[in-house]
Amino acid sequence: MLQATTNIPPSLTSEDVTIIHDFIFTLSTKDLVDTHHSVFNGSPAASDDNVSGYISAHTAQVVENVVLVGILPVLVLCGVITNVINMAVFSRLGLSDRVNICLLSLAVSDSGYLLSLYTSRVYSVVKLVDKASGQYWKARSLALIGLYQGFLNTTNVFTLLVALDRCWCVVRPLHAKTLLSARRTAVLVALVFTVCLCCCGIACFKYDVISYLDTVTNVTTHRSGLTPFYLRHRDAIDAVYQYTFNVTVPTLSLLGVMICTIVIAAQMRRTIAWREQSVQV
Repeated sequence: MLQATTNIPPSLTSEDVTIIHDFIFTLSTKDLVDTHHSVFNGSPAASDDNVSGYISAHTAQVVENVVLVGILPVLVLCGVITNVINMAVFSRLGLSDRVNICLLSLAVSDSGYLLSLYTSRVYSVVKLVDKASGQYWKARSLALIGLYQGFLNTTNVFTLLVALDRCWCVVRPLHAKTLLSARRTAVLVALVFTVCLCCCGIACFKYDVISYLDTVTNVTTHRSGLTPFYLRHRDAIDAVYQYTFNVTVPTLSLLGVMICTIVIAAQMRRTIAWREQSVQV
């Protein structure tokens, strides 16, 4: 493993030292980067011909082709078509109601997530035609993580907003219309899209492609690597992207929907019991 030295020649400026350190640190973290690559792409990081775990690389490749080339396109196509139908339905119903706006935004977010997810897995199709190009685009696809994570977070937020709205309508039906106007809901939706996509989009600058040339076989291998930009701002990027939008937002969204569901069920049971008592009296 390469290590940075503290003996700095007088001719080097502090900026030169920073660049050299980032380069050396990128090389020294190659194994860690390959581990990230294998986690996000579901295949061995070292070599396509090695054995990983209890199955061979060939078996893993066959499973990957079945899932990414055969199953995933069908699921994405069905999901996009149904979401486009939802968009048309809610648009026709009118955007004067805040629920229609939220459900329309949810359909847009779901479609964006499906399309960006499939785009990040196109390398599986390219690999069938050209293995070298497929390997390159497999490493390049990590740059799209922030895009589909951003759409995923917007979906979580919109799901929570719809659950909160339905919960408020059940608990306070007489005050439901005054909670949010259609214009304020549209502004809130635009704000959610902007914040989630911009903050998660930082991850697009986290990974880059590193090419290694084997001088013996004259074969170039492409792997994903951390960019100098990420290495300089690691703490800030991890705080915003990793901890806030990959952990906090999905967790709060799930807990919020669960609480709203429990409250709605309890309120509905109370209302049904009150109506039955009124009929008996």
